[in-house]
Amino acid sequence: MASSTSQPSDEEMQKQIQAAQAKLKSLKKELNVKCAQLLTHPEIRKLLEESDPSLFPDEDTPLRRRILEKSDAQIAHNQECLYRMMYPVTSFKAHDPDPNAVDNGHVLGIRFEVMNHGRFLRPYYVLLNRPWPDHPRHVRVHRHTVPACIPLSGFAARCLPSPAAQSEDSGDGEGNAEKDKARPQDLEKFVSLLRRDIVGYHNRLTLVQDLRSAAGLDTKENDGRETGPDGLVNIAPVDPRANHILFEWADGRAGRLVIADDGEVIKMVVLNESGRDRETVASILGGIKHAEEIAIRLKPNK
Repeated sequence: MASSTSQPSDEEMQKQIQAAQAKLKSLKKELNVKCAQLLTHPEIRKLLEESDPSLFPDEDTPLRRRILEKSDAQIAHNQECLYRMMYPVTSFKAHDPDPNAVDNGHVLGIRFEVMNHGRFLRPYYVLLNRPWPDHPRHVRVHRHTVPACIPLSGFAARCLPSPAAQSEDSGDGEGNAEKDKARPQDLEKFVSLLRRDIVGYHNRLTLVQDLRSAAGLDTKENDGRETGPDGLVNIAPVDPRANHILFEWADGRAGRLVIADDGEVIKMVVLNESGRDRETVASILGGIKHAEEIAIRLKPNK
């Protein structure tokens, strides 16, 4: 007599293993958060500093020292994160070691902090100097680490105009009186526009990651097979600024989603063998105005 119990298929076992691994990862993350909270709790710190013999016998003194060191490191880390969240843009003074540097090597640095999925990314830096002795309040972009897709030069031309260009356009006669009346610069506006564009750029990259995760395309087992809930095999940015996002399906359909800098949906087009596939566009968008809502719709059972 054959057994009534059926063995799970390889696909079901693979899904169970992936679910267990995801659960384990989540539990480890939660454990780290709880440990960090305990290490910085005032009462725990008080017990550690009092060095109660009943808690830490003589042979366990190194253990107490290690716990205190971890507590100090966690407190310092919390303070740094709090500072970086409260002050995402900071300035600092630097010195150019080049002996031929303008303005005796004095440099003003601006640091931009960016977060992605609750983690700080490597900061971006913009270094400014003062190359015009007759206009000591005017600065110019000296060096920067901003991505090439960010229009930093456009923001600089708009907010940090060169006084030399103003003098050249003045001509003779009245131009001599206008030399000292160069167009004022707006450093605050320059920083504001630049930060907004940097944050928007990373938000769009995060959006692509969220779309891939919702469609099940971020698993290590994904090798181009049909892994998405609707047969999606690829979601990726097309342009460097991630305003155009490519969608590809296993049956050969391909589409492009166009979003604004703030993530608002501008347009989506999907093509199949017969031409434009408006049904797929309607199933993905369906009145959605912001691209973040697409990730919710792509999740299974939504």
